[in-house]
Amino acid sequence: MKDENGMVHRLSRKGSNLLKKKEDREDNHSNCFQNDDAKYAIKMVNTTIDPNFVHDAMIDLAIEARFLAILDHPNIIRLRAIRQGNPCENGFFLLLDRIVDTLEVRLHQWKIADCRTKKKISKITDPIGKKKKSLFQERINAAIEIAMGMQYIHSLNIIYRDLKPE
Repeated sequence: MKDENGMVHRLSRKGSNLLKKKEDREDNHSNCFQNDDAKYAIKMVNTTIDPNFVHDAMIDLAIEARFLAILDHPNIIRLRAIRQGNPCENGFFLLLDRIVDTLEVRLHQWKIADCRTKKKISKITDPIGKKKKSLFQERINAAIEIAMGMQYIHSLNIIYRDLKPE
């Protein structure tokens, strides 16, 4: 999908759905439909996959849209808009908040930062361990936010089966 302002590129693939983002052509950097610092992603069915799977993928995306439409929690991705149209021509898609970091990326960043706090030089530059405590607090806060989001969807009798600690 292209428009006069930019191009759409694939961000990631999950199952038979594609997650795409808009990139600015002129300065060749990502601006992802920015609006007051919010970033959005378009999620749509990849219609180039095996036609036998397209129908199921469209149903999955419609079900996801239905669930996201009723969810309202700060720790759960928000559905911003739904474009209804011919799904076979990329006419049906979801506009979602774009998640910049994954938990896997964040865990890797924390591991690197943790290694830095264990070096001898950090004992000199951070003698009372403020950075180490801050890293620990950041991890605890992330775990609490995940748990709060899960508690919210469970309170609505929704079970998210795709949560995998990697």
